[in-house]
Amino acid sequence: MKQILGSIILTAVCVMLCSSAESLAANDHAWTRSELAVLKTCEGAVQLFKQFPDSIWRGYDLSKQPFVAYVPDQWALLMNATGNVEQFAPYPADWPNLGSQVRYHIGRYGDLGGQLAFDLPVDGITTVAIGFPTSYDTLPHFNAGVFGTFIHEAFHQYQHAAFGDIPWEREERYPILDRNNTSLVVVEMRLLEDALKAMKTNDRARCAEVTRQFVAVRNYRWSHADPIVARYEQGQEINEGTAQYVGTKGIELAKRLRYESSLAGLTTTLQDDLSHLSFPDAIMDNMHERLTGISLSPDDVPRNRIYPVGCAQGYLLDYFKVPWKESAQKAGPEFTFMNLLRGAVDAVPDSSARIIEDVKDRYKYETILSATDSLIHDYQLGFDNALTAFEAQPGQRVTMIFTTRRLSRSRSSMGKKWTMDRGARALCNGYRIYTLKGDSLAFELRDAGVYEQTDWDAHRYEVAFVSQDSLAITLDGMSVHSITPDEQPFARIAISSPSFSLTAARRGTFQWNGREAIVKLLQ
Repeated sequence: MKQILGSIILTAVCVMLCSSAESLAANDHAWTRSELAVLKTCEGAVQLFKQFPDSIWRGYDLSKQPFVAYVPDQWALLMNATGNVEQFAPYPADWPNLGSQVRYHIGRYGDLGGQLAFDLPVDGITTVAIGFPTSYDTLPHFNAGVFGTFIHEAFHQYQHAAFGDIPWEREERYPILDRNNTSLVVVEMRLLEDALKAMKTNDRARCAEVTRQFVAVRNYRWSHADPIVARYEQGQEINEGTAQYVGTKGIELAKRLRYESSLAGLTTTLQDDLSHLSFPDAIMDNMHERLTGISLSPDDVPRNRIYPVGCAQGYLLDYFKVPWKESAQKAGPEFTFMNLLRGAVDAVPDSSARIIEDVKDRYKYETILSATDSLIHDYQLGFDNALTAFEAQPGQRVTMIFTTRRLSRSRSSMGKKWTMDRGARALCNGYRIYTLKGDSLAFELRDAGVYEQTDWDAHRYEVAFVSQDSLAITLDGMSVHSITPDEQPFARIAISSPSFSLTAARRGTFQWNGREAIVKLLQ
């Protein structure tokens, strides 16, 4: 089910496409199952918003809002396009009719290599691009996961344009090794699950009672934790919680769609793909899958569990008939799901101490604490082992040092990501694609591990990886062929191998001792 209602992580989309190196000719094309799944997702999204306008989120409409769906290095579709669009040709007339105006680009579009891209400029418009990688592991019901994730991710582009200022804190700085905070988070998830069960049976009194307990625990935890916890979670529930709600609501409504698909006879219907899902069971299953045993692994605490937790609170507010979406869209520091739920169920803060003790006893809090300690220990040991494996790789190590100011990062991983020391150290040995962009700077790495070190106060960001191939190095237009143990200043640099490329038109220094290349760009 994690693939059904998965996170903003592109992994859920990665389950969609199988390998297909052939280019898409307009005529006599032998459609693969994967290509049909892409078209079915786009067609279904258009039909969903045509038949249920404003039912998911007023103003968000994928039957009108432009978006790009693409397969890296093969093709890209621009949906809901009007008129001519630079670098996009007319959609082939003999391809399935997707129910909207579509433009077509063959090959790679811009620097899109598989990553999500928000605020992408396309010939005068700004849109979102969602990549569908060319390989996947076969999983049941993969269309359901991709469809919900597609609706979810495109909603983030709407948020960028229409939402107010969302509270923000860096995920890396979240205290993932705080045993008390994690254990109380687990209790909150258990309470939300019980509230959803009561909602499913329409036991309104029971649902309100458990929701009051959730509000009490949430208020207690936020008031006793590092202030970064409340601010980070508040922002993520507005950002990812609402997006997960939208993606989940999209799947729920899509089960009721009625239209004659242009893909009939070529593939299964979207409705058949979604027929096995039921709500709110799907949300509860999604919460269960975030757990490891009876607690949360540290890497699931800051973000992964927020998807179903934020989504569940949105569904509860719907159940209590609270008009919450407009205030969520205004965002700002005042909005929290907790406060709206408190008003909906008449939660009384004065009784919170008694509620906390009762809830801890009922859900065996001490047992959860013990399980949390074990998971924290395993996480720390796992990080040490992963770092040892990273350092033992053969090849040429490349270390790049930047300022964190005006530097954006995009990542898509197929491996576990580790974060230690409140974000000062991070590691993933399985990035499918990792990109950095800044003023006059572009970096792209494929199919490699990355070790990151960050000094937040000094705004210093260090990225290290290992290249298995020889490096091509150019400083100020001149190729470098010999080892240079001393730092060499430059105004422009280009360094690459088959797996990565870095170009920068800014001052820095380069050093190469034969085993490690060090690039410093601190301006």
